[in-house]
Amino acid sequence: MPAPTPWPPLSEYIVPSDTLGYEFAYPKEYLESIEWDNQDIDAGGDGHALGFLQRREALRDLSFVHKATSKRLVPFARGDNRDSLFCFEAADSSNVYVINLGEKPMRARLCSSSGYVHFLNEYRANLDLASWKPAV
Repeated sequence: MPAPTPWPPLSEYIVPSDTLGYEFAYPKEYLESIEWDNQDIDAGGDGHALGFLQRREALRDLSFVHKATSKRLVPFARGDNRDSLFCFEAADSSNVYVINLGEKPMRARLCSSSGYVHFLNEYRANLDLASWKPAV
């Protein structure tokens, strides 16, 4: 069996509010889902089929956010084809927006207002993956 991938520490998936320039709190299930994703991939699974963004990638992708909307959005993942950028709304992290990076002009569209876990499970369902449940 191959050795597990040396994943970055979970803190690398967080952009601090002082770096963003505005207050933001990640949903509590966010880091747990990344940890599960990494473990599932190490075990040969597909994880969540999202490319979770590390801090430097999220900061780079803020340029797309600024082109697509005046809303304060925080990028957290790319879709499986890398053309979709998923973002939390800073004012309400239960709102998840998507920006289609291939669309001109780019626009941020609300894709879920029911919370992060609901968004994640809708995304997984569209790929015929089973629902994910956070630890209680």
